[in-house]
Amino acid sequence: MTALVRLSNKKHLQHASRHAELHFSDGLCIMAHSPKAFLLTFHLLVRKSHYQHKMNFLKLEAYPLLARIRQLLPVLGQCLMYFIAAVFLLVASNAALTGSLHGLLGKASHTALGAVPLAAFLCLYRNNHRDLALGFVLWLILSIPPITTAFLETKPLSTLDIAENNVWAMTQAVLLIAGTGLTGLIRHRAVRFSAAALMTCCWILAFLPIASFLVYLIGFDALLTPDIVLALAQTHPNEAWEYLTFMGPFMMGVVALACLTLLALSVAAFKKGMHSRSLPKTTAFRIAVLTTCCLAAISSFKSANNVSLYAFYNAYIHIRETGRFEEGYEQRKAILEELAKAGQKGRSGLFVFVIGESHTRDRMTAYGPQEHETTPWLKDMRSDRNFILFDKAYTSYVATVSALTYALTAKNQYNDISYDDSPSIVEVVRASGYETYWLSNQSKISPWSTPISIISSNADHHVWLGETYDGELLKHLPTQDGKSTVIFIHLVGSHTDYPNRYPPEYKFWDEQDRTNAYDNSLRYNDWVLSQLYEAFKARPDFQVMIYMADHGENPKLGHRPAHFTWDMARIPLWFAMSDDFVKKHPQTVAALKENAVKGFLEEGAKVKAYVFFKGRSILFKEQGEVLLLRFANDLEDYGKVEQMPVLEGKRMIIMLTPKKK
Repeated sequence: MTALVRLSNKKHLQHASRHAELHFSDGLCIMAHSPKAFLLTFHLLVRKSHYQHKMNFLKLEAYPLLARIRQLLPVLGQCLMYFIAAVFLLVASNAALTGSLHGLLGKASHTALGAVPLAAFLCLYRNNHRDLALGFVLWLILSIPPITTAFLETKPLSTLDIAENNVWAMTQAVLLIAGTGLTGLIRHRAVRFSAAALMTCCWILAFLPIASFLVYLIGFDALLTPDIVLALAQTHPNEAWEYLTFMGPFMMGVVALACLTLLALSVAAFKKGMHSRSLPKTTAFRIAVLTTCCLAAISSFKSANNVSLYAFYNAYIHIRETGRFEEGYEQRKAILEELAKAGQKGRSGLFVFVIGESHTRDRMTAYGPQEHETTPWLKDMRSDRNFILFDKAYTSYVATVSALTYALTAKNQYNDISYDDSPSIVEVVRASGYETYWLSNQSKISPWSTPISIISSNADHHVWLGETYDGELLKHLPTQDGKSTVIFIHLVGSHTDYPNRYPPEYKFWDEQDRTNAYDNSLRYNDWVLSQLYEAFKARPDFQVMIYMADHGENPKLGHRPAHFTWDMARIPLWFAMSDDFVKKHPQTVAALKENAVKGFLEEGAKVKAYVFFKGRSILFKEQGEVLLLRFANDLEDYGKVEQMPVLEGKRMIIMLTPKKK
């Protein structure tokens, strides 16, 4: 009989002809794609006794190209079918989220980026129903943030944003399943162990934002924002624990459940990475899975507008900018010293700046009648002719880090100044020749961990007590006279755990009620401020003591941006001045008193605006003049120009006075 053996080229044909003495009893067609496959087939056949007979004829011919193409057509057809199925799944899921087909269809690149790895995943795992189902479950879980945000966000997400988030969730699911499966196919045990540990970390990193999102959503009924992540990243363990206990056992239970879920997930991911016995062990399958992982990673990277990562990414940007603030210190120091030489050196004497914590003026009797007498000393001080109480002060944000970063540097939410170009008040007074002290009852994590730590680290002297009673700071006040000195004092005030902010003798009202406990802390804070003032007033070099809170507080809600109330923004602000300061600076005192009892232009106050020329920009001072005149023109309904733009050093100043009504 005739045996037909088809090979891929002439070289393989010549190689196979050496085996022409093999005889076959039946007609047989052997098609081999490689010499290795051909020789292996012949080896197996030779070992079978019923094939070891005289062969009448052996015909060898080259494997035709068309035959190979015909073999690939079914495979290509399958790939096309899975790609169409993947496109359908993506479009259908996006239509379910948006209520229209605009999202993915409106930008075909997102469809392609998502459909290709999804199609490969469907093809490779078509017979592995468990991993296939797990992939779709992961897709659903990773889609929770965009789905929730689409329903709860006051500013709705665009269909394109939802499409990107849908693609990201799907490709992340594919990446986790396929990457874990590929890990289990590694033969070397040590390498497989390392790869499984790496994939476990990937699972945790993928689900940590989701867990954080759900914890904040369930516990606080609000969406996770960059400011919240930033506050969490720049807090310390004591403050974090206080926050959890403030929210009660339910919140603590939610956090514990999230931690246990992540732990269980990590164990399951590691075990799966070490043992993936159900997957084919062929080289082709390994290459296909690796290619799928790469495609999924590219697709995930391209889906940039991601709800799950938005808060964390923006918080990272802020922290990076904070690092730039520290790096730019030497440059800012040189500029400030040059300005100090060119201008007037700092005034002699003692200046004190006290920063309170979580104080709202809405609960202070100095600002109006309250249920409890919370600030008796402050109320009495209002009658002092050298005392100025501001009743229209507001914080810039209801979290300490953001509020004080804006309050203590040149950067704020209304300008585009970078952190490295934003000198802090500590740097300014040091450059002006003052000796600086930073006395804090807050916890110092590290000099680089928060902007507050960075700002304070530039002071000449530091004291960090770490959240005891604020009265303990009285023992650490500097006593040195005769120098130009600025003392910054940062109190722990009435932060969150109110009963722990005052000693037992200040339990004036039942602290089981949070509002009463908060009032007790205000009463104690009033005593601390009175003692600070008396201690500084007794010094012959005393000039001014300034007090302001970082932000306000709602005794029931605390201070949360997600549930904002105006008592979280209304803060106390006051100036206590010496007779010597009032005598030396009558204009400054008059301006302070005027702004304390009046608002801005519409309430009758004058406004002084200036443009600061940085570096060589002073060569274009006419542009500064144009800017100031445009500013005055925008306010012509409220005030008129009292003083035209005039250049004073590197500042061009304009003065506006209110129009008479």
